[in-house]
Amino acid sequence: MIDLDMLKARVFFGLKNNSFSAENWEEVMCDALDAEHIPGDKYLADGVLNNAVLNIKTVKIDPDELKTKENRDFLSHPEKFGRLQELVQRRVGLPDLNDMQADPKLIGEKTIENFKAFEKESFDKFNCDHTLDVIVRHGVDKTLKNYIIDVYVSKHSHPDADELEWISCDHGPKSKYKGRSQIVGLKNNERVMARNSSGTGRQQNCYIIYKNLDKIENRYTTSVPIPSVVTFSKEKILEEIYKLETLQS
Repeated sequence: MIDLDMLKARVFFGLKNNSFSAENWEEVMCDALDAEHIPGDKYLADGVLNNAVLNIKTVKIDPDELKTKENRDFLSHPEKFGRLQELVQRRVGLPDLNDMQADPKLIGEKTIENFKAFEKESFDKFNCDHTLDVIVRHGVDKTLKNYIIDVYVSKHSHPDADELEWISCDHGPKSKYKGRSQIVGLKNNERVMARNSSGTGRQQNCYIIYKNLDKIENRYTTSVPIPSVVTFSKEKILEEIYKLETLQS
């Protein structure tokens, strides 16, 4: 499904030009999947592949550098970095609910409904009928000489609120915020989804899903050597501009 040569080439080019952002990664993955990239954040679709919306999420994971032990990265020591990946989907406003006091299950249900409506906008716009979650974990390996890319592709499935155990979590005593911090939906004591409450500062009102990477069959892993970064040189750039201007005149 993924063209690993294209992925390696795009990642190497991005590293060389120091040009990676979340949207750059979306372009990279769409190229590797031979999909159409959808820029901006108006739709759920970061890309479209046949009749599938691509929901692309990237997570940079730095190696654990210790003074007395070898460096550990997320491939060489997967147990150190965990296999339950937290993915922020989008802000979900619930104007008709007081999310500090409302029943946690009701908040969860309304959050799922809101996200389904957001997904349907992309279905209608791009003539799609399902969503593929594309999770990209990336970072320097334990030798600090290679850049590793670990990609997981799976069909998105919405949680069933009736199958989850709902709990609310409060801010800790040392937090500058008070009251409820988030509601969480659990299945077999494992996080499935959460919604951060209003007044939590960073990521407030955000809908979060949790993906167990061990349950995803479509996995693609590769790496590239870390190149020297192209550095800015005013003289060289002006020389190039002059040559182009001369050719055009």
